[in-house]
Amino acid sequence: MSMKQSKSQFVFKKSSFILGFLLFSLLIDILNGFLVAKFSLQTPISQVYKLLILAFFLYSYTIKEYKESYFIITLLFFLVFTISTITINFNSILFNTNIFSDLIYSLKTLSLIIVYFGAVNIVKHYQISEENILMIYKIIFYVIFVSLILSIFGYGETQYGENSDGQAFGYKGYFFAGNELTSLFSLSYVFTLYSVISYQPRYYKTVTCTIIAIVCAMLLATKTAMLSYVIITLLLPVLLVKKLKINKMYNSLNNIKLFYISFIPLFSIALMLLYDRILIIIERLSFLFTQQGESFTGFLLSGRASRYESLYNIYNQMNVVDALFGIGRESYVNFTYGIHLRFSAEMDLFDSLFAHGIIGTLMMYSFWCYLLLRAFKLYRTTHDTIIVPQMLITTLLFFNSFIAGHIFAASMVMIFYGFSTAKSLNK
Repeated sequence: MSMKQSKSQFVFKKSSFILGFLLFSLLIDILNGFLVAKFSLQTPISQVYKLLILAFFLYSYTIKEYKESYFIITLLFFLVFTISTITINFNSILFNTNIFSDLIYSLKTLSLIIVYFGAVNIVKHYQISEENILMIYKIIFYVIFVSLILSIFGYGETQYGENSDGQAFGYKGYFFAGNELTSLFSLSYVFTLYSVISYQPRYYKTVTCTIIAIVCAMLLATKTAMLSYVIITLLLPVLLVKKLKINKMYNSLNNIKLFYISFIPLFSIALMLLYDRILIIIERLSFLFTQQGESFTGFLLSGRASRYESLYNIYNQMNVVDALFGIGRESYVNFTYGIHLRFSAEMDLFDSLFAHGIIGTLMMYSFWCYLLLRAFKLYRTTHDTIIVPQMLITTLLFFNSFIAGHIFAASMVMIFYGFSTAKSLNK
């Protein structure tokens, strides 16, 4: 065996280890949710494992190959996000602070930035290919599907409770956070659908993927999951057509044409098979619409708008320093009703504004706007087709954060999103 071959195999093993290291976090989240659901056992294993992932990515651009600009940006974000742990001590209002919990929340919000900067180095040095990225998302997609199916048979948790007949409104497997799972589903679906259209241009594979996805969306039963499913299924192929024509990928183009011709009848059949599940979802959505005074805005925000008056009262009691740098996550969620009735806006804009202040919020949204603008620019200028799902999911996550919340600080989602984003936006 030549030295060159040996080195190539070594690189392959390292890249495989990195991919496995990331994917194992998914199993850790499921294990953590299982322990909570079955034994009411709160363990730090998920947080500890994610801290290891963040440490690995941080190491890649601070010690292994120092990138000054990346390090300075990360340090600046960290200082702004954590300065409230100091300034809050000079406030005369009782906040029930917890520095450790605030630090963990700040690191969750920083997950995207740390993983993105680290992955820029990693995908280059360890030869992480586009196919590797797509394989990760396909595994996640099918793990979510299996988890939701098993939930129907009692091997998983429900969300939103049950109706009068004892039927669950939605499921989430043993994943602890249902909102994060919805975002992870959207993320994995957009890249999996892209994969079967572009890399495996077989009509039946495309149909199978979309059917599995609609089952997942119906079982999750969140408005965000169902809306994201429709947008991704209808819009991704349209956005891909331009790129496929340029790259002369005619098999994929024929696959898309055939898919669109048969989409309506196939979709109708799928809805008939899921008829009972649809009735349950309609029951829940009708209840929510009535509960919110038949207001579309209230329905879309799931009643979160009613919380904003309380948030305004908090804002009126904040001094200038608090407004600029926030009052920390724990102070914010404990403030209105006390430590036993934790409260938040569940909308990333307001959650960030109160936890990290005006400056922290502007910094975070500036980074997301950079990712959006770069994705749109590359869609116009590059021939690389992976920019299509990248642009679509970045747009969806960004706008979902205004209605669903728990996007920017969803470390389970941001670890994978940051990794693939670094690959897609840095060629």
